[in-house]
Amino acid sequence: MLIVYSLHQASDLFFVPSPHFFAYLSAFITSLLTSLMHCFMNKLVQRGITALFFVAVMLAALYYSAYSLLALFLLITVLGTWEYATLVYKYPSNKHENPFVHKCWLSTASAMVYLLISAVAVGWLPITQLAWIMPVVLLFFVKELYSTAPQPFARLGLNITGIAYLGVSFALINVLAHINGSFSPNIILGIYAISWLNDTGAYVTGRAIGKTPLFKRVSPNKTWEGTIGGIVFSLLVTALVVYLFNDFDVYTWYSIAAITIVSSIIGDLIESRLKRSLQVKDSGSLLPGHGGILDRFDAILFSVPWVYTYLILTKV
Repeated sequence: MLIVYSLHQASDLFFVPSPHFFAYLSAFITSLLTSLMHCFMNKLVQRGITALFFVAVMLAALYYSAYSLLALFLLITVLGTWEYATLVYKYPSNKHENPFVHKCWLSTASAMVYLLISAVAVGWLPITQLAWIMPVVLLFFVKELYSTAPQPFARLGLNITGIAYLGVSFALINVLAHINGSFSPNIILGIYAISWLNDTGAYVTGRAIGKTPLFKRVSPNKTWEGTIGGIVFSLLVTALVVYLFNDFDVYTWYSIAAITIVSSIIGDLIESRLKRSLQVKDSGSLLPGHGGILDRFDAILFSVPWVYTYLILTKV
C-alpha cells in the first residue's frame, strides 16, 4: 500500500503521459513537418515562377532590339540604385536630411552615367560625351559641401560606390552586346546563362548535400559542395553555349566562363557581406522568392566588368 501511495503522490509531482499522449505527439510532429515542407515547396514554387517571368522579360528585351535591352536595364538601374540607397541608409554615417530626395539624386545620377555609356555603345553619342561622367559624379562633392553631415566623405564614398557598382556595371552589358561591332544578344545570353546556372547549381546542390561552409563569416549558408555544384552546372551550360553561339571561339568562351564563374562567386559573397554588415537577409523584396535587385544581379554586377576587361585587353 505504501508503494501505491508513493506512486500516487509522484504522479502529482511529475507528468505521467496518458495513453493518447504519444499519438497526439506523433500527430503534432507530422503536422509540423508537413507545414515546414509545404512552406519550403511554396518558396521553391514562388522562386521558380519569379525566375520564369524574369527570364521571359529578359529574353524578350534581349532579342527584340538593342534599344529594348537598353530600356530594360535603365529601369533595372534606377530600381537597383534606389534599393541600394535604401539599404546603405542604415549605416549611421549615411543619414540624410531628406532621404527621399537623396534617393532621387543618386538614382538619377546612376541613370545618367548608365545612359551616357550605353548611348555611346549603341551609337547614339560619340565617345567624347563620356567626359560628362566625371561632372555628374563631382556634383555629389558639391552637394556634400552644403550638407551638415558629420562624416560627409563617408556618405560620398557610398554614393560613388553605388554609381560605379550599378550605373557603370549595368551599362557595360550594352557595351558587351556591341563589342564585336554590331548588336550580338547571344553574347549577353551566354554570359547570363553561365552566371545563372552557377547560382542555380550552387543553390540546388547546397540544399541537397551542402555541409562544408565556404565563407562562414560572410555567408554561413554557402557551402563548398554547393560551389562545386554551381561550377559543374556552369561548365555544362558553357558547352551548350559554345555549340549554339559562334560569336567567339571555344577558347574565348571557356575563358569567359572561367572569369564569370569566379567573379560571380565573389560578387555573391560581396553582396552577402554588404547585407551582413547591415544585418538584413535580403536587399529588397521586389522579386518574390529572390529578394531584391541586388540579390538577383549580384553575380552579374561583378562579373560583367571583368569579362569586358578581358575581352578589351585580349582584343577579341
